[in-house]
Amino acid sequence: MKKTLILAALLGAVGFSSVANAQSLEAIQNHTKADRETNKDAWDAVATLRAQMKDFDARKRGRVATVGTMLDDIGPEGLYPMMNELIVDAPFEQARPSVRQGWRIGLLFALGRLRNPETRPVLEHVLRTEKDVAILGSASEALGKLQDEQAARVLIELSAGNSARSLAILKGAGQCRRQVMADYLAARLPTASAAEFDNTVEALRDVGNAWAWSTDVVAASGEGDVVRSAAASALLSAWITNPEKRNDLRKALLIVDAPNMNTLVVDASKSVTAKDRDAFNALKASLDANPLHKRK
Repeated sequence: MKKTLILAALLGAVGFSSVANAQSLEAIQNHTKADRETNKDAWDAVATLRAQMKDFDARKRGRVATVGTMLDDIGPEGLYPMMNELIVDAPFEQARPSVRQGWRIGLLFALGRLRNPETRPVLEHVLRTEKDVAILGSASEALGKLQDEQAARVLIELSAGNSARSLAILKGAGQCRRQVMADYLAARLPTASAAEFDNTVEALRDVGNAWAWSTDVVAASGEGDVVRSAAASALLSAWITNPEKRNDLRKALLIVDAPNMNTLVVDASKSVTAKDRDAFNALKASLDANPLHKRK
């Protein structure tokens, strides 16, 4: 019930998102022609990488060819040509699906690195229309890196439910490190189905990531302590009630390293049964010896 109420409240703020973004998408497309003429080198660089995608794919070692860093090297000048690639989605003729997948994942990686609000309508367009779940996960991460409540609320809306689409978006939603996202994920975890549990844990781990909160761009919101506390509290509660997931939950807690972890552990200990006391003490010892403490 709590999860339903929180989600309903958050969804109220995104009702006009699709219409507004359609208008913004049109504005981007209208500006594309001018940018193509004044920013020719960047357009040529993106086109060159696209033309090489089949070769990159043929030589790939992982699931997809990793072209994101090469696109990232083009810099801010690549904004419009990369957004245009995502909007137009021109087919790769006689190519395996992994070619398109690798290309779009690379574009989303590079656009996410730019953290430019102008990408918002394009990223939302991808999230609302894309069918490939791997691409959806990358789009979720890219939108989340805008680090604002508008991005958080869209990701909350689109990650609702247990479909493959929503779960892919949920997995990347933790890149949006804001309190509204942490509260949503914390409320979702206690009733998460088996299908969504791991993705919710991963998102909580990411939203509270201590290393990320030590960077200026993330810390700028001033929400670090409350976000990390919310993530750690939810993960500790899940540790108590999900014995089979304790190793993953312990790792997530170490990454979050909430500033009030000692207090949270004391509170959580009150719910630990005698049977689990030794395991909980081992968890506490692991958290006390967290390697992240060495950097403080």
